[in-house]
Amino acid sequence: MQIALQKFDRAQAQDAVINDLFKDFESLTRPTACFIVFEEEDACNMALSLKTDSKLLGQTMRFKRASEPTDIIWENRIFTTADYFFREFVAYLVIGILLAGSFAFIYNIARKSAEIAAEFPNRDCVALETTYKDQM
Repeated sequence: MQIALQKFDRAQAQDAVINDLFKDFESLTRPTACFIVFEEEDACNMALSLKTDSKLLGQTMRFKRASEPTDIIWENRIFTTADYFFREFVAYLVIGILLAGSFAFIYNIARKSAEIAAEFPNRDCVALETTYKDQM
C-alpha cells in the first residue's frame, strides 16, 4: 500500500519488519498439529484415552477427535471406478442414440423436401403466359 502511495521510506520500514520476522523462521514454521487416520475404531479410542508425558518437537502429545469433514459427499463413496465407467458408457450411448435420431429426422425432412420440389418444380408463369397468351 505504501508503494502505491509513493511513500517509499515507509515501505522500506515495513520491509525491515518483515525481514526481522524471517530471522526466526524455524519457530514460525514448526508444525504444531497433525492428523492421524486409524483403520480401526478401537485404535482411535485408545489414542483418545492415552495419557502420556511424551514430547514431540518439545510439545506434549495430545489426541482429540477431529471434526467431520464437510467437503466429502459420503453418499457417493460407495461407487467404484467400474460404476462410474458404466454410468459414462450409458450417458455416451444415450447421446449417440439421440444424435443418430436427430440425424435420421433431419435426413428424412430433407429427402421429403427434395421429393416435393421434384414433384412441383418452379415455373416461370410470366414467360408461359406471354408465349401461350393466344391459346388461353
